[in-house]
Amino acid sequence: MSFPWRLTALLLALSCAHAKAPDRPATSPEFSRFVDDYFASRFAYAPTRATRVGFHEYDDKLEDLSRDRIESQVADLKTFQARLSAIDRARLSFDDEIDAQLIDNGIRAALLELIVVRGWERNPMQYAGLPGNSVDSLMKRNFAPGPERLRSVIARLSQVPRVYAAARQNLINPPKELTAVAVRMARGSVGFLEGGVVQWAKTAAGGDAALLERFEQAQRPAAAAAREFLEWLEKDLSQRSGGNYAIGA
Repeated sequence: MSFPWRLTALLLALSCAHAKAPDRPATSPEFSRFVDDYFASRFAYAPTRATRVGFHEYDDKLEDLSRDRIESQVADLKTFQARLSAIDRARLSFDDEIDAQLIDNGIRAALLELIVVRGWERNPMQYAGLPGNSVDSLMKRNFAPGPERLRSVIARLSQVPRVYAAARQNLINPPKELTAVAVRMARGSVGFLEGGVVQWAKTAAGGDAALLERFEQAQRPAAAAAREFLEWLEKDLSQRSGGNYAIGA
């Protein structure tokens, strides 16, 4: 075959290959809406994580670990899984296709944790560490003026007793190793809520006596609930923690 004919054949092949390639837009409005909906839902269930990654519209919320809320989360995850499956990934941009796979993996991991591993039934550490972590992320990051962050701390402290109530309702025969660590974490939470948070609030209030009083009204019940939870871990749950920390054979 002469050179002109070889060139013509090559151009024709490239043209046909291009014609067969699917149309992959730079961004997919459908996928963008899905991503926004998905992360809004995930952060609503995990507001402490939202604060940690810089989404501060959830700063006045604390995780609801009640069984009803967990079941609602499972249902929402399955809905998002179905929505993602209905999206034709072959028509997504390269970056969106990668993001779709990452979200798919995240949904599968979350469902595995909630349905199979069931840490909310087996791991008291989740409950022991949450209140302190949720407040600490507001204290340590200077993303807003002190009084504004203090108002969020007050809002979260007011929800702390609910976390410990959920622990009492949900935990079933956890492994003794996890309960032992949870006891140490709970002791730290008591000290943090009775000491470190109080000292920080006095500075963050900026001389606003009314705001500081609001803080004290939320802090005292939260600290009392943390101390009661520690006592429950030590005197009740520790005595009946005989589960296996391993999952499966």
